[in-house]
Amino acid sequence: MKRSVAVPVPTRFTAYSDAALVRLRYLYPEVNWFLDPGTGNLCAEYDSDTHSNHTLIQEASFQLYREKLHEDTIDIRRRIYEAI
Repeated sequence: MKRSVAVPVPTRFTAYSDAALVRLRYLYPEVNWFLDPGTGNLCAEYDSDTHSNHTLIQEASFQLYREKLHEDTIDIRRRIYEAI
């Protein structure tokens, strides 16, 4: 059965929504991931026989956090690579 879920994106994570969507589409190609332009939520349409609501919410939240962490630490990583 087809279902959908919307994952609210906190304001401080909005800048990372597009990058998170790219990763989510790669990890879950059978799920229709999209950004709702009206609410800014990450949304997914999926088959409930294959995926669970909880798992997709958890994964979307993790990918948003991961993208923010990547962006926050990029300067540190650049300095480390330059020092090597």
